[in-house]
Amino acid sequence: MQTAIDLFHYIQERLGVSAVTIALIVILGLCFGLPAGRVVRAAFAAGVGFVGLGLLLGALENALVPAVQAIAENSGLSPGVVDVGEAPFAALVSASEIGALILPIGIAVNLLMLATNTTRTINIDFPGYRYFAYTGVMVQRASGSLPLGLAAAALNTVIVTVIADKAAPGLKKSTGLRGVSMPHGFAAAFVPVAFVANRFVEYLPGLNRPKADMDRIRERLGVLGEPAPLGFALGFVIALAAGLGAAPVPDLIADALTAAVQTAAAFALAPKLLSFLMEGIHPLADAAGDFMRKHCKNRSAVYIGPDAVCWLGHPLVLTCTPILTLLSVFLAVILPGNRMLPFAGLAFIPYILAAVLPITGGAFFRSLLVGALTTAFMLYCGSGMAALFMNAVTDAGLEAYVNQTADFVSIQGANPLTWAVAALGGLQRLGIAILTVIAAGLALQNRRSILKAAKNPAGRRASAEEAPSESGEPS
Repeated sequence: MQTAIDLFHYIQERLGVSAVTIALIVILGLCFGLPAGRVVRAAFAAGVGFVGLGLLLGALENALVPAVQAIAENSGLSPGVVDVGEAPFAALVSASEIGALILPIGIAVNLLMLATNTTRTINIDFPGYRYFAYTGVMVQRASGSLPLGLAAAALNTVIVTVIADKAAPGLKKSTGLRGVSMPHGFAAAFVPVAFVANRFVEYLPGLNRPKADMDRIRERLGVLGEPAPLGFALGFVIALAAGLGAAPVPDLIADALTAAVQTAAAFALAPKLLSFLMEGIHPLADAAGDFMRKHCKNRSAVYIGPDAVCWLGHPLVLTCTPILTLLSVFLAVILPGNRMLPFAGLAFIPYILAAVLPITGGAFFRSLLVGALTTAFMLYCGSGMAALFMNAVTDAGLEAYVNQTADFVSIQGANPLTWAVAALGGLQRLGIAILTVIAAGLALQNRRSILKAAKNPAGRRASAEEAPSESGEPS
């Protein structure tokens, strides 16, 4: 047992996203009958795409996050609960039994759902499984029971996988990419919130009219609407605002230009890397769909669920990220009852926009507004999770945070699904029973939708259209 736990720890902690992705695509591609040469090309295309997107998003984070943090510090903003970023979140998951077991649990749940036709998603986002583990850790802390924590982690996996299925058609509509879904434990948890926020926006005058998508904005702005000039302008303005009054003018201009160039590079290259990554994902989705339709009854096309980082390369997400990152800090101060200040984890704001992407259909201003409303909900979740998070960190003996004088939380754990499941976990067995009914109901409803689509001739045609083209390019 310990050997198995050590193996799963090694896969989660030591192997990078790209290495895991390459291995998974090779294994799954061969299982689904793809020729070996095509499998190798697809695997390396996806792996290189992940590496490239990771590097570009890291550059974007280095350019924007310190600038937004400087603006917050210079403005004296401090609601009371500070976001301390990813480190304690990751350490908390790594130190737990649930964190060690989440990979086999997540894989088993996904295989069971595929076998029972309660999902169309093959979840290869192994790094994203840690969000399921974190939910289990919070329930274990709230209930005092490891079995209840493990059950909560498994049920969280079920709910997120169903959400990924439901959001996949909207994701295809917004991005033009077929055969993929987003079963990321953090991003997918915000999709229902974004859906409700979008319905609210429908009733706001002026915003329920035809939408201004990125193509229309580019047409109106001309050269300034192209990715590189737009990224340069946004990066320059935010960096300039961060340094006003804090540095000599020559240094300020130099720093702002550096940040602007980094932002421009990310805006220009990320969509190209996203297309490259999908050249690796699409053949696998195509082969998986053919395999399922051939060997399984009442089965429509399947989705491949990669790491949500791939959606962060979408032009809409990139354009809204600098604005929403800055806006999130001010929302933290003006929202009544909020205590959380997003700070070290500001780099996770794009994941909220990824959740908005399948809901708004690519509309820029609507995505920004829905993203702001969704971010506001995230702030309240973080405020509500602070006490439980601090107690869990103290119990885990994470010395760097045990003696922290201010209240703190991690933005990675401030998602609505974890917050709701942890609240139910406080009810112990009754809460997990309620959660089981909810998860089972969602899974069965999803099964009915899958069977209906598979039996309906129009649904079969739609499923075939959702499969990627032979060239691997978006249709």
